[in-house]
Amino acid sequence: MADAKAVPKTPLLRLHSHFSPLLVFYHHPIRVAVSLLIAVMLLPELHKFIRDEWHLAAADAQMAAVLGIFGVVFLPQLLVSALDCSRVAYAFYDDHVEFTESFLVRDVIRMPYSSIRGVSMSAGLMQRLVGVANIALVMHGRTNAKRNPQQLSQVIRDVRKAPAAVREIEKILQKWQAAAPPPPSVRDSAGSRPPP
Repeated sequence: MADAKAVPKTPLLRLHSHFSPLLVFYHHPIRVAVSLLIAVMLLPELHKFIRDEWHLAAADAQMAAVLGIFGVVFLPQLLVSALDCSRVAYAFYDDHVEFTESFLVRDVIRMPYSSIRGVSMSAGLMQRLVGVANIALVMHGRTNAKRNPQQLSQVIRDVRKAPAAVREIEKILQKWQAAAPPPPSVRDSAGSRPPP
């Protein structure tokens, strides 16, 4: 008898990053600076080419050059970010969270709740203006504490209604902790292991 395919469970919570062009530029200032530098360098040459080849007035050629540079330099960055925000999701199940790192890399990463120590939330000025925040799933363990005391975490960027999402994640983690069996090294005060 052939094994029936396992029906995928419905996630308890599903989170996406919110797309905003302002946030794309906020998160990638070096990329924006390089893109602006390329645009400034290309604009005069493209303006001259369009004016001479298409026989447009100077103002029309300037507008066509600006739109062309936007389409070549900035639009692909915005498109990739929009696809990431729409296709990449963090799905919280009974005992783990699943996600992919980008819409191009479709390998599913599964993080068991046993590796998550807590949840935190933070937002920069631009994120507060847009109404989003980052949610960090703080993992057990640290990087080299002497050189870099920051905690290891998986960050879900630019989540709308982040305080409510954090509360929901905390409830899911608490429910998992209540249902999870104690590790084998846990003993009661008399020195015996608790019954399974």
